[in-house]
Amino acid sequence: MIKELLQNSVFQTVISATIIFCLSQIIQNFILEPILKYKKIIGEIDNKLKYYSNKMSKILPKTVTQKTSEKIRELSCDLESSYKQIPFNKFFVWIKIIPGKKAISDSSKSLIRVSNIVTDEKLNDEIKIFDEIEKIRNLLNIPEL
Repeated sequence: MIKELLQNSVFQTVISATIIFCLSQIIQNFILEPILKYKKIIGEIDNKLKYYSNKMSKILPKTVTQKTSEKIRELSCDLESSYKQIPFNKFFVWIKIIPGKKAISDSSKSLIRVSNIVTDEKLNDEIKIFDEIEKIRNLLNIPEL
């Protein structure tokens, strides 16, 4: 009975389709979605660094710079979090889909540094801020448009 069932072409087709569907769901949910989430965070970092660039000056009110600082700090955390969720990240680094762990760590530290500089009137220097932003863009391979 089982032997006849296994030889049935309809049954083989159904089993093959089920296996392919399960594998595609595993690849989509555990590999592609984390990479897409990471890429989305990179896009958001690029966007927010541009958006908040005029709000990183010591001449602005503390409430404005505080909001800017909090958003940039949040992006630093999101960057590391999304990177850690990517399985087989060494493989994706090797094929140059994502940057290496050191680049992510350095970028995250630079985002925190920018966040700190923005709110500290003694440290706030636009040259330092834009040097850090340039460093972040280079480390994360964010192209200029």
